[in-house]
Amino acid sequence: MSSFVLKIIAILAMTIDHTNYMFYDHTTWLNCIGRLALPIFAWQIAVGFEKTRDIKLYVFRLFVVAMVSQPIFMLYFGDLLNHYTFNTIFTLLLGLLCLCAIKKSEKLGVLFTIGACIIAQYLHFDYGGFGIIMIVLFYLFRDNKPLMLVTQLVNLGSYKILHTNSMEMYSIVAFLLILLYNGKRGYNLKYLFYVFYPLHLLSLYILKLYITI
Repeated sequence: MSSFVLKIIAILAMTIDHTNYMFYDHTTWLNCIGRLALPIFAWQIAVGFEKTRDIKLYVFRLFVVAMVSQPIFMLYFGDLLNHYTFNTIFTLLLGLLCLCAIKKSEKLGVLFTIGACIIAQYLHFDYGGFGIIMIVLFYLFRDNKPLMLVTQLVNLGSYKILHTNSMEMYSIVAFLLILLYNGKRGYNLKYLFYVFYPLHLLSLYILKLYITI
């Protein structure tokens, strides 16, 4: 399974999840499908970090998308002035910075990752430290898929215990799909996710406004 196919699966899962939230405002089986998105995007960060030719540009792109998406994210969740959760792109960005630190030195990487998890938790990044650790584990064990799966399941189990959230357990399906990754990029739609993330949130918000008028 190519990187392109995985990315399309994640985009579709994310869209289904967000559409359900916008129009039903409660948990349904559609949210279970949505749990496929984060692991695949986290995996893409690990793969992208390994293969990018310009890490500074990669970080900059994520930062720009995160900043552009934040007010739209806040509108989508219905509280432009008081909503205090940072969108998922900020989580992916912070995870990417952890990988940069790990590449410089193991000690720096550990310290930076701990700090990043604390920041993600207390500043309310979407998925918090769970998302950060997921990205780091994907990178560390990218060449050992059995160990990657085991460590991710431990991370997932810890999240379930701490948050009493059984919904995230459906992420296991995404881990199994990632095991099918064949190392190929597939179609090169490099900026698809960067554009799609804020655009689909804004489109859902406008559609909800139109329907409720």
